[in-house]
Amino acid sequence: MLASWLQQIVDCSPIPQFVIGKDHRVKFWNKALERYSGLRATEMAGTNRQWQAFYKEERPTLVDVLLEGKTDEITQLYEGRYNRSVLIEDAWEATDFFPQIGKNGTWLHFTAALIRDDTGDVMGAVETLEDITDLMKAEELIAYMTEMTMRVAHPVGIIRENLQDIARLTREGKLVPEEIGILLDTQVRNAAQIQKNTEDFQKAVVEKHQEIPEAYRKFLSG
Repeated sequence: MLASWLQQIVDCSPIPQFVIGKDHRVKFWNKALERYSGLRATEMAGTNRQWQAFYKEERPTLVDVLLEGKTDEITQLYEGRYNRSVLIEDAWEATDFFPQIGKNGTWLHFTAALIRDDTGDVMGAVETLEDITDLMKAEELIAYMTEMTMRVAHPVGIIRENLQDIARLTREGKLVPEEIGILLDTQVRNAAQIQKNTEDFQKAVVEKHQEIPEAYRKFLSG
């Protein structure tokens, strides 16, 4: 009766999650995770194949590592992308990219926590997953836009200085009309290139789902 009640609680959650026992075998595999992974609870229950939802080759999931008490392995598996939970005792969280999930890969934030009985003995562990791909893309976009602002500001500043020099030399009578025209044409071409690079970037963000065009990459590296 208790197992059935727990199954209902897990299945009602809209967040993908699974529960394993002390033997690392799947106890519960909720419907949200079924739809997300394509692996049905009926084929996962009783197995230790939880890794198949995330990896091409067998390796421990975060919940497996936590259950074994080998928290030092977390630093190796998720270097720089993990934290101990500040809200739940015996819980760790991590973020990682899974290229085999979804069409273009998926960023997941996942939390693993031990499950204890009334006496404090470990009964198993639960892992909960959150798709944060859109958030990561948004952060990447902000980084690109920040870089664009910095890279655009530099050449624009150079053009401004060049125009100031042209204006000064013109006032001092040190340039003939033909020279003025040549110098101004050069600055117009420079400004046009900056405008094109910026437009290409904006178009890529809107139409290509943040895929940065090669022309803009060259502009950034310039």
